[in-house]
Amino acid sequence: MKRNILLGIIVFIISGFIFYFNIINSFFLSDDFHLIYSVKINGPFGIWSNSLWPFFRPLISLSFFVDYKLWGLNPAGYHITNIFIHSLNAFLVSIIVLFLMKKEYSYAGAGNLAFFSGLLFLIMPCHTEAVSWISGRCDVIATFLFLLSFCSYLSYKKYNKLQYLLASLLFFVLALFSKESVIIYP
Repeated sequence: MKRNILLGIIVFIISGFIFYFNIINSFFLSDDFHLIYSVKINGPFGIWSNSLWPFFRPLISLSFFVDYKLWGLNPAGYHITNIFIHSLNAFLVSIIVLFLMKKEYSYAGAGNLAFFSGLLFLIMPCHTEAVSWISGRCDVIATFLFLLSFCSYLSYKKYNKLQYLLASLLFFVLALFSKESVIIYP
């Protein structure tokens, strides 16, 4: 089972890089300049030192800071991070579909439907802005934490263990620290 999960993650990451390979060499756009500059000059929470970024999104600030420490001012690294997170999101979509459909279909049928659903999520054109625009990272990280929260909740419903419910709550709170729109989750 763990081998299948690891294989699924690898397949989605490779697929993500195949589908979004053309954006890796893109430059910074629009808000990217301000956000990266603020992190460069003022540290991990420097984004709030200027009124141009009025949102409280500490996880996004931290992710930009980590990327700045890893990649400096090379935009390719920031794009790689966005593609990687979006690929994990697609994998989580497939896990959710597997949770929801396992009762309705045979294991093979549910697995195929789950894989196709995750792949469809990965390549949907409506996600290209969040993936290719570095400042769109708040969407991919919030989605990642939102999907983790939902997976944890589905695990709680299936196994009736309190730790899954607590994990769901934790991931939800972290998602709120990434983007406010996840408030719709409950």
